[in-house]
Amino acid sequence: MILTSSGGHFCAGLDIEEHEQKEPVDGVYHSRNWHRVSEAIEFGGLPVISALAGAVIGGGLEIAVSSHVRIAEPSVRFQLPELAKMSLCRWLKSLPEKSPITHHSLTT
Repeated sequence: MILTSSGGHFCAGLDIEEHEQKEPVDGVYHSRNWHRVSEAIEFGGLPVISALAGAVIGGGLEIAVSSHVRIAEPSVRFQLPELAKMSLCRWLKSLPEKSPITHHSLTT
């Protein structure tokens, strides 16, 4: 399966300011749903390739990291605003185990 984007950005995740307006229990529910998506990508039985372009931020970065192969265009910007705003990142401890990001020029 290949995950790609439309509109020039892979995925910018959620709006943290909007998320801060929710009740804490709603934030936990939303976070758990993202975790389920990430786990389905990583352990779902299909190889998943993420074709990265533009913004790869927050939940979009979680999706990319959960993928088995990541190919990035030169336009990619990686960012984890959750670390600065909320100090949360479920998968950060496993990041060194993930495969590296491959620049598009290495695949052409």
